[in-house]
Amino acid sequence: MRMDLGVGVRCFCGVLIIFEALLGDEILRNIDITDHFHIFGDEAITFPAGTYGTEEIFEFIEKRVEETRIARDLPPEKHNIKFSVDSSTGHVRFIATFDVSMMEDNSIGPLLGFTQKVLLLKDMTHTAPSPVNIFNYNSINIECNLLASDSYFNSSPSTILHSFNPDVDINYRIIHSPSPIVYLRINRNVIDFIQLRVVDERGSLLDFRKENITIVLELIRLQ
Repeated sequence: MRMDLGVGVRCFCGVLIIFEALLGDEILRNIDITDHFHIFGDEAITFPAGTYGTEEIFEFIEKRVEETRIARDLPPEKHNIKFSVDSSTGHVRFIATFDVSMMEDNSIGPLLGFTQKVLLLKDMTHTAPSPVNIFNYNSINIECNLLASDSYFNSSPSTILHSFNPDVDINYRIIHSPSPIVYLRINRNVIDFIQLRVVDERGSLLDFRKENITIVLELIRLQ
């Protein structure tokens, strides 16, 4: 008699970083070479294409502003910018000694939560109306080669065993334990190997940058 078995995710552990999603040979980054931070009436700061965290964006802008200050032989109080993030809301704040334009189409503003096209005046603290939006994915999906036909994604059969949205800050450890565990039927009686893939909502592999992850599966007999 055939015995129906089900598999579910008991735990996913890892460190939340800004993943680079791999779509074929293309790396999906959250900043490309057309993104700029615009200092009004001055040369824009251009970002190299890449995948950046919030602090990396802040450091890059602050470093370029400091280099300009030194090149122009200005005192620190005449040319500077300081960023911070409200830990309770995730909204970016900054104050600068110069006007900052968020009006250009290639502004990095939306990534930092500045969703409106406005000119932000100097010597004032500006708070983004929206939380920082640096992730290039919305969900973490765990695919498994054992699944039968119980899993669907956008109304189509899928190999996704479990999907979740990370709810911790960047560089903090994810310890995700589904409750209750959802068990899906497997498609074989003998398990000779298990293949898992961790992808985003587009099906693109997530690059954990050599960080170790742990996925604990549980196999049960279905009623």
